[in-house]
Amino acid sequence: MYLAERSRSATATVEPGDATAGSPRGRRVPVALLALGLTSFFTDISSEMVAAALPLYLAGELGFTVALLGVFDGFQRAAAIAVRLLGGRLADGRRGPKQVALAGYGLSMLTRWLLVLTAALGPVLVATGLDRVGKGLRSPARDALISRNTGRLGPAAAFGVHRAFDTAGALLGPILVFAFLSIAPGRFDTVWLLSGLAAVAGLVWLAAFVPSPTMSPGAAATGPSAPTLSAWRILRTDPVARSLMTVGVVLGLGAVGDPVVFIALRETGAVSLAVVPLLFAASALVFVVLAVPVGRLADRIGPTRVYVAGHLPLLAVYGALWVAAATPGGDLVRLDGRGVALAAVAVGALGLHYAATDGVGVAALASRLDPGLRGRAIAAFTSMVLAGRLIASAGFGLLWTRAGATVACAVAMAVVLAGLVWARRARGLFVPTTPGNHHEEATP
Repeated sequence: MYLAERSRSATATVEPGDATAGSPRGRRVPVALLALGLTSFFTDISSEMVAAALPLYLAGELGFTVALLGVFDGFQRAAAIAVRLLGGRLADGRRGPKQVALAGYGLSMLTRWLLVLTAALGPVLVATGLDRVGKGLRSPARDALISRNTGRLGPAAAFGVHRAFDTAGALLGPILVFAFLSIAPGRFDTVWLLSGLAAVAGLVWLAAFVPSPTMSPGAAATGPSAPTLSAWRILRTDPVARSLMTVGVVLGLGAVGDPVVFIALRETGAVSLAVVPLLFAASALVFVVLAVPVGRLADRIGPTRVYVAGHLPLLAVYGALWVAAATPGGDLVRLDGRGVALAAVAVGALGLHYAATDGVGVAALASRLDPGLRGRAIAAFTSMVLAGRLIASAGFGLLWTRAGATVACAVAMAVVLAGLVWARRARGLFVPTTPGNHHEEATP
């Protein structure tokens, strides 16, 4: 069997890079986890500067509609999915997760400088595609590193700490874009330049302060961490992990990407294009505030339960869009009360959704597997979830344009509800995911 042994106590083993081992303070954040957080902090400043500026550039300069934004968002997700499984396999192989993470972060950094050179539509598509390739390559390796450097934090709490750093960068990036473009409208070239400098800073933290993990003593080259095993074979050995992946895909079909939601909100008249970067920032702020508390809650009551329930806020997102489309005419720039309220509901619900799902689902999966297997299993899980979200973004955008906002929102809400029903009926999903914890989770 390839599952992590259940009889180990929480303190029986110490992963490489655990700077808190033996510390009486117990829950202090390990140095390696802190460095991974700072890597993601600066990288997300870089990424979200581009993510927040691109809708403005594409919609304002190139005339993209919600449908085109949906297809574009789907293209970005597809590029990440295409290499995620490769990234997971490489992370579990001889190169190790740190080297693979460095390659992925480095590729994303180089794409920023491609945008500096030119921001025509063709190069933008190439740069954003390569950026997502880098993200797909590094994400399983980064998550494998996090799972090895939790110290005495619970796995979901450790991922929550990392995601808090990550999302703090996601919060700061759009604010910088909004502030800069308010002072210098149309200077997207400088935005790309600042984004590139932030990406370099993130790469330095990873290279200098995150150790390369060594193989666990009990994982022989011919044992469960053997790199010849496929991700799908690993997941087949654990019915709970398999159920989690299936539920993640179904729920992902109802999770539309941020850019599509915010541009749709703008098309209803509830907000203006100029303040779209602030919507990214506000959603990230909610994530930062909730990531660690939600992670700790997940360690207490079970990460799968929190992960599934974390899709409920999406109903509020689509409800806000539905109301906005039914009564157009507000403007957030003028602090119109209706526009502010609908934007607050949408960004708050999105932030809560990401806090309860981004990292929590990965923690639930990773804690069931030995360290040498996690890269591939995480890659398979996140690839399938992203595939669902790809379809969601593209489908929602097309429905919004062709059939109208009411149909698009109704379909999205129906898909989320169907996913929640599916999760409730999934066999064996709500079982312990933490070594040494033998009680079953309560079914939500």
